[in-house]
Amino acid sequence: MSYLLSIEFASLLLIACSGLYIAWIACHQLSWLGKSNVDNHHVALSAPITSQFSWKKNLTLLLQILIVVLLSRFVIYLVAYFSFSVINENAGGFSDLFKHIWWRWDSFHYINIANNGYVAEGQDRYLLVFYPLYPMLIAIMKGFIADTFYAGVAVSLINLTLSCFFLFKLVAHEFNDESTAWKTVKYLLLFPFSFFTAIVYTESTFLLMSIACFYYMRQGLWWQAGCFGLLAALTRNHGVLLLAPMAFEMIRQHQAQWPEGWGAKIKFITPKLLALALIPSGIILYLVLNKWVTGDWFRFLDYQKENWHNGFGYFAENVSAIFDRTQDQNYKMAAGTWWPTFVGFFLSIALIVTSIRKVPSAYVIYSFCYLIISYSPTWLLSGPRYLMGLFPLFIFMALWAKKHPSLENTLDIALGLFLTLFVVLFFHSAVY
Repeated sequence: MSYLLSIEFASLLLIACSGLYIAWIACHQLSWLGKSNVDNHHVALSAPITSQFSWKKNLTLLLQILIVVLLSRFVIYLVAYFSFSVINENAGGFSDLFKHIWWRWDSFHYINIANNGYVAEGQDRYLLVFYPLYPMLIAIMKGFIADTFYAGVAVSLINLTLSCFFLFKLVAHEFNDESTAWKTVKYLLLFPFSFFTAIVYTESTFLLMSIACFYYMRQGLWWQAGCFGLLAALTRNHGVLLLAPMAFEMIRQHQAQWPEGWGAKIKFITPKLLALALIPSGIILYLVLNKWVTGDWFRFLDYQKENWHNGFGYFAENVSAIFDRTQDQNYKMAAGTWWPTFVGFFLSIALIVTSIRKVPSAYVIYSFCYLIISYSPTWLLSGPRYLMGLFPLFIFMALWAKKHPSLENTLDIALGLFLTLFVVLFFHSAVY
């Protein structure tokens, strides 16, 4: 029992020290903007990103990314198919097995919502805990692809392509380096749980909305950033966390622009606050959905406890409990869920802390908040998948690979091997 307490204490200490360091850097930046070497090269985007890319370059880039995305996902599909066929002794053809391999867990729920909407009675009432934007997009896609499952896959692939497109442009402008931008896209696609971005799950949709929010936020285009933040909050509850980096960016970008007089100040700040308010509006709309379907604004909380035995807990205690589960006799679950969840927490902290002085503070603030919230559910089955939605991790990985070029190939191979392992464990019901 003492070692569990030690893990809990270590988790809390790491988060506390990291949080204080991040707060010091952020406050120092706000207080001494232009006089500190922190974020000196990446504090502000001086011009709209669109000015750096002509429409021809945008189209060429989009086509390149589309090819890379489709090829990389097709390789994953093939790896899953051949692995499944070998293990199950030639169980069928590629098209026959595709649904059998990939239609699992939450995919059933999103497809159910896309087909039938939300209901107030029966077992399907519990599906209210799933946020509405992704199944809504699937329902729209059904107008083009009749099969709901394949409509969901199409939505995920389209949003993954657009996620990589926005991510490339964002990183290329932040660091004035297209090589780093391509590395970032590479690590998004190589991440061991990136197969979730190509099946009926919300990962690629959430990535698109959160990356696009940052893309516009860093340019000071607050209304666009707020709209994408709202859509992120309608995809997953993590979306509301975009409020923190956007508020920080507003203060940082406008701290030297305050006009004189209260009237001028109110006129200056009002549209920015309204744009910022769009992000929590996504959660408010979700609460309105709860009220409309069930008559209770917060019914989803009851459903989380009743059907998923889940609530909001203390992250350090959860990390300790996860380590305890790694000792379980269910080795597949330990390898596919508990060990990746436990190790992912500490690796994420390491990437965040070592990147604090290399990236704009907004990315670090967002990553820090996202990590804590992701590890707060009391029954955390999907920790590694949640990390897939934290796009700054891929920027941090790209910067690490750039600094250690001799280790880049080793990192790439390791990620590819882990990706293959977790794909196999996914259709063995050990990854959620």
